Amino acid sequence: MLATNKITVATNLALLFPNVPIYLKSIFSCIDIFTIWELILVSVGLKVVFNLQTKQTAPVVFLVWFGYVLLLSGLLTLSGGLAL
Repeated sequence: MLATNKITVATNLALLFPNVPIYLKSIFSCIDIFTIWELILVSVGLKVVFNLQTKQTAPVVFLVWFGYVLLLSGLLTLSGGLAL
């Protein structure tokens, strides 16, 4: 907050690449430190609840999330980056 002089703070990769095209910026804005942590926790939770191995749950969780990122990126690109 002190570095940007803004009330809101983003923790995604879009901050590191400010001068990229809209479709890349939309993908980078979905990749967040806390999102990765949440995906790890979901995969561990699925492992515990369904009595599976992490090798089985982690790829499924990350592939579903990656599909979501691509869908969201496409929608943001089509809208001209209105949500960014």
